[in-house]
Amino acid sequence: MNDLGTLQRWMQEVITHPAGINPERAGEMIRPSATLTSVQRLEIYNRSILMRLLDSMEALFPALLHAVGRELFRDFALGYLHAHPPASFSIDRIADAFPKYLAATRPAFETWPDFVIELAELELAYLHVHEGEGVEGENSLALPRTNILALRLVPAPSLRLFACHYPVHRFHAAVRRGEKPEIPAPARSFIAMSRCDWRVQLFELPLAQYAVLKSLDGRRTLAEVLDVPRPAAVLHAWVAEWIRNRYVVAAVNSLAP
Repeated sequence: MNDLGTLQRWMQEVITHPAGINPERAGEMIRPSATLTSVQRLEIYNRSILMRLLDSMEALFPALLHAVGRELFRDFALGYLHAHPPASFSIDRIADAFPKYLAATRPAFETWPDFVIELAELELAYLHVHEGEGVEGENSLALPRTNILALRLVPAPSLRLFACHYPVHRFHAAVRRGEKPEIPAPARSFIAMSRCDWRVQLFELPLAQYAVLKSLDGRRTLAEVLDVPRPAAVLHAWVAEWIRNRYVVAAVNSLAP
């Protein structure tokens, strides 16, 4: 390889691959030292990179690490990294497919992986919301007093909604507080994640609110997305809460000229 860019790409692929060093062409590309072969020299970097990747995965999923323990977590992470070698310049992007990998490789005869997968999805979303687009610096939406059903509400870019079989948000919050919670019993949970003043927050939702929030798209009116009719006072309370928690960032009155 006389081209520097090609050589750099080969080197990156070799030292970052979780499966280890393939000896093919190693001797051609890397000279041995007085005490180490070409493969052994490359393995030093490969092992260092792999340990850094595993450490990063643990840092990205602290609640999942606590739930399953380091040994099993690293088994999951190694399997994932074998299937999805790093391809991004950012270490924060290495885990983007981790929940999907866990779902694709889950044991068919077990139910506990539901908790593992849902927790991984929540933690990955937490990272993306923390690093993603927010509404800081924007004025809070004003709640109109009339025509509440005519509003077309626009979800905030940081809003994420979850329908889970386990209360993973409570487990996640407890781990982040430094506690050591036990894996909870199954309990249907509806969760909203948003970012307020640079802080990612999790809120438990009633099913009725979750269903409406899930349907908001900025095009249909509140009347059009309601599953069943609701009293105006209830809707005003809901929308006020959504504004306060930054679930929605804009509203257009369809009756306005």
